[in-house]
Amino acid sequence: MQNQSNYAMKIHSLADFDVNDMPEYVVEDLLLAGEVSLLVGPSNSGKSAFAIRLSHHIVTSTQILGRDVRRGMVLYVAAEGPRSVNSRATAVFRDDEGKEHFHVVEMMPKLGDVICVEKIISAAKSLVKRHGLGFSLVVFDTLILSIGDADENSNVEMSNAIRSARQIAEALNAHVMLIHHTGKDADRGARGASSLRANVDTELHCKPCGHGAGRITQEKQRNLERGHGFQYRLAAREIGHDRKGRPITAVVASFEHLEECPAPAANVNSKPSNSDRLTTAIKAVLNERGDDMVGFTTSDLASLLPQDLFAEGAKLESNKRAVARALEELERENLVRGEKDGRINRWKLVEQTSSRVA
Repeated sequence: MQNQSNYAMKIHSLADFDVNDMPEYVVEDLLLAGEVSLLVGPSNSGKSAFAIRLSHHIVTSTQILGRDVRRGMVLYVAAEGPRSVNSRATAVFRDDEGKEHFHVVEMMPKLGDVICVEKIISAAKSLVKRHGLGFSLVVFDTLILSIGDADENSNVEMSNAIRSARQIAEALNAHVMLIHHTGKDADRGARGASSLRANVDTELHCKPCGHGAGRITQEKQRNLERGHGFQYRLAAREIGHDRKGRPITAVVASFEHLEECPAPAANVNSKPSNSDRLTTAIKAVLNERGDDMVGFTTSDLASLLPQDLFAEGAKLESNKRAVARALEELERENLVRGEKDGRINRWKLVEQTSSRVA
């Protein structure tokens, strides 16, 4: 029998809605309380270092490049293991200020499991009562190690995981950040089920740009305007010495304005990736066909593209998924727009000042 609490319902009229009664900022123009974000990037791009530096700003109520933050405690779920988190946090929290409000959780959680989620919420509320200060941020590092045996490629199971994260965010009036990896092609964003990006409120990308620096870009904002990103810079900081007197270091991040970030050096010998070639080919078809491409489907477009753009021997469904990913990228560039027609997603060109797709 289904638990009746799963169907809890609240109805209000539009007359009850107060436009000024909006969620609080955790970080101004970036993260809201009661919401969930993905922090996405390739391995060793500085995601954890970024999240720990962000935590320090929140705990100490220090602005981030002119953006106000809401002071509060941080709950950092170190699913990858606490040692590196403790080392990096020690390097950032160099004095005693705020250390007692940065809490590291040693566990292998399972977002999507009711008992696990209730245990996390209960433990956090006990800390609130003890310290007399609420939580502003909860970090799960990483998402893949915070879902137990769930399949990251399953839309249903990932929707359940995001639902659990939202339950934690709302119960604590905090922001929940899920650290996640990109796939083999970093330009395609978060790996795994499409429901991940669809169900979170905010998606931030860590993009390395050389010389120990990287960019944070806002790829999605549900309830905020997508603003400018900023730069982070990674550096090693000494935190102690081993038994032989050799220095022990940890990687820390610092924030800088985006315009200071050096552009990544171009590799003249590199070849365009398959996704780049596919996107370029789609743009060419859209430019050639123009107004004829109204309400087209991924199947329509896949049939018009050269087959050498797809993996040899790939089935039609695989080709359609590749086209769909490329169209989603073009939608983020505001060049096309997808609209549901029953169970089919139909696409159309977005009207531009120029009739051609750049």
